[in-house]
Amino acid sequence: MFTVKQINNLKLPPETNKMRFTDLDENGLSVVVRKTAKGIGKYFVLRYTHAGKQRELNLGSYPKLSLAQARAARDEALSDIAKGLDPAGMKQQQKQQAREAAANTFCAVAEKWFATWQHGKAEKTRRNHQSRLKNHLYPLFEHTPIAEMKRSDIVRLAESLNEKGISGEAAKIMQTASMVFDYAASAGLVELNLMRAVNTSVLLIQHETEHQPTIRPSETVAFFKAFIQCGGEPVTRYALLLLVLTAMRNEALRLAKWSDIDLTGRVWLFPAENMKMKNAVKIPLSDWAVALLKELHTHSGHTPYLFPQSKRGGGQGTVISGAAIGRLLSAMGYDGKHEGKSKAVPHGFRSFMKGLCMEQGYSAELTEQALAHQPKGVDKAYMRSDLFERRAEMMAFYSGWLYERYRQAERELAEEQIARLQAKL
Repeated sequence: MFTVKQINNLKLPPETNKMRFTDLDENGLSVVVRKTAKGIGKYFVLRYTHAGKQRELNLGSYPKLSLAQARAARDEALSDIAKGLDPAGMKQQQKQQAREAAANTFCAVAEKWFATWQHGKAEKTRRNHQSRLKNHLYPLFEHTPIAEMKRSDIVRLAESLNEKGISGEAAKIMQTASMVFDYAASAGLVELNLMRAVNTSVLLIQHETEHQPTIRPSETVAFFKAFIQCGGEPVTRYALLLLVLTAMRNEALRLAKWSDIDLTGRVWLFPAENMKMKNAVKIPLSDWAVALLKELHTHSGHTPYLFPQSKRGGGQGTVISGAAIGRLLSAMGYDGKHEGKSKAVPHGFRSFMKGLCMEQGYSAELTEQALAHQPKGVDKAYMRSDLFERRAEMMAFYSGWLYERYRQAERELAEEQIARLQAKL
């Protein structure tokens, strides 16, 4: 049998790069000595037969692995062989699994998911998911093999999000993580979507929904007076008026093209690719909306877009930025910093329209349709019936209500101007 002294004294003959030393009493255990880049290396190897073929199992290097440890490893391997197992094959499989785990980190899998998923998605949606990955998920799990992640990791993620105080975004970050796990499960990298095994709503601090700020109906005349007196790019000014009139989302409105509008038929089409829910929407145009669009055409009718980016201000985009209407509202004083003026953001005028119309007796289902929502629990066949005509009637009321107050704002400003002139006489 081998002794430690014997193994320490093993040397390679001149001109020899590798040699195996065996001992019949060691039950297949041998010592391989070979030249390496760092000098002479010694390794314990077990030779055995499996399925009629001779196999070798590298047990480890000496002296890192002692002789006693090598014998224990040999005995364990021989026990597996007696059960019909292949230790070398099992070790190779474990190494392959380790390589796959190292290659399939959460970050690597997330990048593969995103590369596949992103096609056909809106730019804003893509940016949002990338931001959640970069700012919240990668800092915790970038180098973690996704197959090794446990429920405790999801708890750690929830605790991290709670500490950041971003309850409004936390559920969306969890959703992004779930989409990555869905991809991993479909690709056979994990057995199941770990996110679905955890009730994240229990772990996360619940977000209190805040409505987008907007003006009160009683402020409408003052709002239009501020609008008339405020400067700004004509295209952006028309964008704000049409956003208030149509109650459409800022993103869909600013991407609108002239080819989407039928002034004769009084219909404005918003293509699916511009809509949040990816469903094309047709909205009826009121008298004032048609008049404003005709006026706007004199400013931007030479371009495909209703609201092209102004080059005078150094803009590089095709259309006005997503912040353009918000900046105009701030310039008008509706930024929450001016006494007597509410804070207003573009999205808030959607709830403004809904509230005003419902006060006049229009149904929630109708206003939801006008906002391009699909109300829950409402039969889709019913929602497709005569709602366009009913929406046209409702939007005609809403537009007329706004126009009356716009004209009142013009009259009051004219009267104030006359009063100032008379005061100078």
